[in-house]
Amino acid sequence: SINEAMAEELLLQFQGAFAVSEEPNDTSAPHPRFSQYKQKRAGYADQAVRRARILEEQKCRRRDFAFLVRKIAEGDFSEEDGKKERERNGEGEGEEGMEINSSRSKRKERRFRNQLMLSEWMVDPPLELEEEWLLVVCPIGKRCLVVASKGVTTAYSRVGHFLRHFPSGIPGGSRKNCRRSECTILDCIYRETDRTYYVLDMMCWRGNPVYDSDTEFRCYWMNTKLREEASTVSEISKTNPFRFQPLDYHSCSRESLVQLLGSKWPVEVDGLLFIHKRAHYTLGRSPLAVWLKAQMVTGVLGLPVSGEFLSCAPVLSDVKVDTKMDTGAIDQSEGLKDTCAGVEMKTCTETH
Repeated sequence: SINEAMAEELLLQFQGAFAVSEEPNDTSAPHPRFSQYKQKRAGYADQAVRRARILEEQKCRRRDFAFLVRKIAEGDFSEEDGKKERERNGEGEGEEGMEINSSRSKRKERRFRNQLMLSEWMVDPPLELEEEWLLVVCPIGKRCLVVASKGVTTAYSRVGHFLRHFPSGIPGGSRKNCRRSECTILDCIYRETDRTYYVLDMMCWRGNPVYDSDTEFRCYWMNTKLREEASTVSEISKTNPFRFQPLDYHSCSRESLVQLLGSKWPVEVDGLLFIHKRAHYTLGRSPLAVWLKAQMVTGVLGLPVSGEFLSCAPVLSDVKVDTKMDTGAIDQSEGLKDTCAGVEMKTCTETH
């Protein structure tokens, strides 16, 4: 149920505040640079090294995404599929695995787990940020997997819990616009206040998977297709009770970032998602998608953040913004000791 999904999300957040994640730079745990506790990074491969390795590996990796789409559309995930997916994501048969496999009902409830691409904290700023990366300003909301198939649209939480069934104007999402074997899969952020699913990424449209396409193409395809269906998906109606609105992808040039961070945003901002232009849509956490809160931008990237932009973002208890500075420079009680590209973070305002 929705209440169970909300309870699990709260539990994950609570665990993240006190536990050290086994995944490098897990965003459910505090940012390594801004945590009040010093975290050891020994054993964690350098982000730049892992990015280069994944970009090289994805050139050779071939997966039957049509088969994956079919399984998502049918909801046909066997226990063996779940085991293979956990092995791909480096999960063992620990306490969580025992809990998932404890009963058939629980396996069924979590069968859509690990179907989203998750980000890491940006710890090592990419040297090619301006040329090779794109930025999405993400609104505060609930991350969802949205599947439109067999004449119904279904939303699942980030951890795989069922949230709701509803009709939509998305292809495959209602009896009116459903064709045989038609399926659409979207990565969304849902905001209850305006009943809108903000589309962050597209993995499949009308049965055509684009998991193994790069970010630039998926962005173009997402905007093109949602624009074509704008008359049915962008307005609330009886046959489309929630809006679907694509999020904008922006250049990471210094001029573009300064302009974005210098203006007030129309909705509450959760954070900034940076995605590599050549990244495929991979399931699980990836260093090709990195995340920063607005208050962290100056400390990590050395870019000014205006008070207007910060007013749209929630206050972070473990990161203090110096209100005496228009740039929104970050000040920690113990001082920022880490370095940014070899320069002390307090003085790396020209490094990006």
